[in-house]
Amino acid sequence: MIISNISLWWHSVRFKPLSICLLVTHALGSFSAASDELFFVDVNAHPLGFYDDKQQVQGVAIEIFKKVMGNLGHNSTLELLPGKRVIHMLENGQADGVPFIRKTPKREVYLDYSQEVLLYENVYFYVNAGHQFEFSGDYSAIKQKKMAVILGDTYGEAFNKMAASLNLIGTKTLDSSFFMLLKNRVDVVVSTQQRASKILKAYPAGGIVRVAHPIGSIPLYVAFSKKRQLSLLRDQFDRELKKLKRSGFVKSVVDKWHY
Repeated sequence: MIISNISLWWHSVRFKPLSICLLVTHALGSFSAASDELFFVDVNAHPLGFYDDKQQVQGVAIEIFKKVMGNLGHNSTLELLPGKRVIHMLENGQADGVPFIRKTPKREVYLDYSQEVLLYENVYFYVNAGHQFEFSGDYSAIKQKKMAVILGDTYGEAFNKMAASLNLIGTKTLDSSFFMLLKNRVDVVVSTQQRASKILKAYPAGGIVRVAHPIGSIPLYVAFSKKRQLSLLRDQFDRELKKLKRSGFVKSVVDKWHY
């Protein structure tokens, strides 16, 4: 009888860790199926993400992001804010993540980036009308040109590698870069097409033109605040985004927005 009681005691103790593991696994797994209310922030950047006339967040990146999150069973609230505020909230875990953002070593400290690229931004040279030039990828041919770039920004792998050997003038905003171009204080402005097209609407039509071929492209990712511990959701997002790419949904959204 004593031996039997000891056996029963040992049996119950031995299997407790397994029960705990199963409980934790179930709790983690249930995250993907739950209809969680998640909060995301980003900058107002047409056509990637912007407020429409009804103050609803729209855009090519937002449409893809919402589709993925909806397929995963999550409700998402989106708010567009100034860039510094977005970064502050992500650093401090005041938001769950960001629908589209560039990857930098500094940001990787506090952001869990998806592996799958959401979209790409093409980067171009912009010049005053009548000062166009051909660019075939040879940066040595344009070393003498003064080029305005936004401080702390990135312009694609090829450009970043050559940056130290180029005559770069740092500015705080793209608007100030184009102002310097019009005043002939720089010869070239480096920018993505999406950002430049928004700024140039306020300038005289035809005064500033884009050099024909892109100099590179910048990948945009979905990222999650590390303080919110959403690595499981990040992995689920990657898998679902891959499915939507294979199904043709992502291409259809890109074509729809003429991105």
